[in-house]
Amino acid sequence: MKNKFVKLMLYIVIFSILILSLTGCNKSDDSKELQEKIDAELSYLDTKLVAMLNKVNGISYENYIVKADEITTKSQNGEDSGGSQSSNGGASSEEGGKSNSSSEGTSSGNSSSGGSSDQDNKNSVKYSMEGNEILLQERTPDWNTVKAEIEKLYCSWSTVMLDLYKVNTNNQDILNFNTDLDIATRQYKK
Repeated sequence: MKNKFVKLMLYIVIFSILILSLTGCNKSDDSKELQEKIDAELSYLDTKLVAMLNKVNGISYENYIVKADEITTKSQNGEDSGGSQSSNGGASSEEGGKSNSSSEGTSSGNSSSGGSSDQDNKNSVKYSMEGNEILLQERTPDWNTVKAEIEKLYCSWSTVMLDLYKVNTNNQDILNFNTDLDIATRQYKK
């Protein structure tokens, strides 16, 4: 009987030690993880807000934009001009380590296998890189893109707001941003 009592007490002590050691271990890591999460969320908000303001002001960080022009050519008697063509537009300029070149490639074609038609249409695409200077761009804001970005930001704001409340951020600052975001997402009727 004494032997069973000792075993029972030993099991209770071991079980108690395991319970106490396995619970509450991550208390100090939670605040560090929450702070890292908030840093990432605020970085996301910063990036989105700056991108939206740049979109409104017509500012782009890209030096060049790629434009695609479709070229339709006709070949006679079912001749197939074959695969893709490549040309270098005659001139290539270097500016800031990037080159300005153009190339052509066959993207799709309508050809008959029997060669029965006299003319077949070939569709080619000409790609060219054009400068994207800020002063030469059209300054009309793309409001639809800005509205879509604000809506995405609005969807993620509730999570950020709750995390900011957890770390005791100034409540008035959170409330002010929340009010401004609500005003930005309202639908105004004309």
